[in-house]
Amino acid sequence: ASFVILPKMTQWLASPNAHDQQRVRVEMRRLNQFQVLLGCGAALAYLAFNSIFMKIWWMHKANPILPAALPLQLAFALNLAVTSSGDAALQVSTRAGQNGLRVIGALSAITGLVNLGLSIVAMRMGSLTGIAMATVLAQSLGMLASSFYLCRHLKMAWLPWAFKGCILPLALIGLAGWLRMVLPMDSATHGAILVGTYAAMFLLTAWALGVDWAMIKEELNIMRKIVRK
Repeated sequence: ASFVILPKMTQWLASPNAHDQQRVRVEMRRLNQFQVLLGCGAALAYLAFNSIFMKIWWMHKANPILPAALPLQLAFALNLAVTSSGDAALQVSTRAGQNGLRVIGALSAITGLVNLGLSIVAMRMGSLTGIAMATVLAQSLGMLASSFYLCRHLKMAWLPWAFKGCILPLALIGLAGWLRMVLPMDSATHGAILVGTYAAMFLLTAWALGVDWAMIKEELNIMRKIVRK
């Protein structure tokens, strides 16, 4: 989604027209709404079905590979959610102002060094989960910093963006991981309860983000027009 809309976003960012600048704010929020929702949805689906998928995929093999430990699955789900949710700010901020690319480039380097440093510490402690969580922490800091730069450039309130683009996904998937530990997928009843709870969490997230059926229909109409062309 970012790849498709970025050329237009770049034109609006470079325009001195106030209407174009406002258009960037509106469309960026809209893009972020869908990215947060779809990223969280993908992370919830992964937590719900990955272990079952792995067991089915390897059940006919002589030496099956067991699903990853649940803390590792949770780390991957958290990283998936926060990376997807922060993508709009990260991509657009590289085109925000004359220093956007330099600032975000430096930020990416710092994020990588933080990730490496924390991973080395976790490795020396013998914690594979710690290495996985180091990526989550570094990625979260990177997403928060890039959104701060972008919101400052566009004169937007940063805290609401940080909440929706980082804190909400982390809290949601963290809660989902805890529920996955409380309700292990060891019976059909537990599985149904967990999947139903995840579905309710997904719908509540859509409501919190302001994604409703009218917005979805509007997006589908836009996609139909693109396909027809």
